Amino acid sequence: MSRDELFPLSHFSPRLQSVICGEFAGRCPSLGEVAAIPDARWLSTPAIGPALLRKIRAVGRCEEQPAGPLSDAELLARLAALQEELRLLQQAVRSAIPARAGHPHRPRLAVGHGPRERRPGRAPADHGWSTNAP
Repeated sequence: MSRDELFPLSHFSPRLQSVICGEFAGRCPSLGEVAAIPDARWLSTPAIGPALLRKIRAVGRCEEQPAGPLSDAELLARLAALQEELRLLQQAVRSAIPARAGHPHRPRLAVGHGPRERRPGRAPADHGWSTNAP
């Protein structure tokens, strides 16, 4: 299969066909266009999970691999793409794990606030008033 061939949407459910076409303004994309979308972006859509992503990626595995080692420019381009994919994954994880009421850590009580503890051997403080009448 060539990267310029149309992506075989018929291998997928109508719902997934709609999601894939939605990424490309309603048109059927080529194998190369689908392959260019980072995994993190596909996984951020509600309809695509790891199993469906593996199926999408398996369709394009017949494409040709580079014949020899990559040039420095190709390596840098691949690094940039992987860094972008990592950023998208981090963003997806942060949005999936909500912060606790806006505070990442549990608030601490200041000294002197909260219930008073009675230490053994000490009487309660006398505040000058009593419930017993003289």
